[in-house]
Amino acid sequence: MEFPSCVGMEIINNKDYDSKSDRILWDNILAQTIPQGRFVWGFSNDDSHRNENIGYSFNVFVMPENTPENFRSAMLSGSFYAVAKIARRELGDSFEGTGQVPSITNIEVDNERLSITITAQNYSSISWISNGRVVAEGSSIALMAQRETVGSYVRANIVGPGGIVFTQPFGIIW
Repeated sequence: MEFPSCVGMEIINNKDYDSKSDRILWDNILAQTIPQGRFVWGFSNDDSHRNENIGYSFNVFVMPENTPENFRSAMLSGSFYAVAKIARRELGDSFEGTGQVPSITNIEVDNERLSITITAQNYSSISWISNGRVVAEGSSIALMAQRETVGSYVRANIVGPGGIVFTQPFGIIW
């Protein structure tokens, strides 16, 4: 069985002290690798050296059934999203999510209309990011309307009172 040399990278860790700039690094890596056909998935992980560090950062895998095969397939294909209750760069140093974190219930990619629409729960805003900059706001992005600002990918940050969700990047071929 062949394994890829790199599936992704950690974009947020625990309470986001040391990883505060990791999303900047991720966006820079995406801008370089996606035009070459290589996606680098973003992972969010607790740094569980102490019990008080558990429950702040995790991933939600989208699978038809929880099996090792489906888990591996979802990890390799990017069928998951990263979640954090604390994201200092995006939410501020004093923000700590309370209550339900945002969750994605559907993503629709319309290749004819060149749009992406996210349906989510427990959120207050969605920002679309390309090349490290916010290029649109709202649950949908019309890519042709953003042609001048969208590079080779776009990803979304979904924010709510419980924290933030980082989608995996959507590759754009112009």
